[in-house]
Amino acid sequence: MRIRYRGHWIWLHFTQRRVEVSFESGRSPQIQIGFVDKVYELGEGDCKEFLL
Repeated sequence: MRIRYRGHWIWLHFTQRRVEVSFESGRSPQIQIGFVDKVYELGEGDCKEFLL
């Protein structure tokens, strides 16, 4: 699923056990993603996988 959030294009891919977040491009060169108790920074082209 591709979404546009506050001027940023983000790809989300879900399975039963994980979610993958990819930052395609946006107004800022980096975004912050919060998951559980931690905040992660993603730059353009970066991808992060979270286990559910």
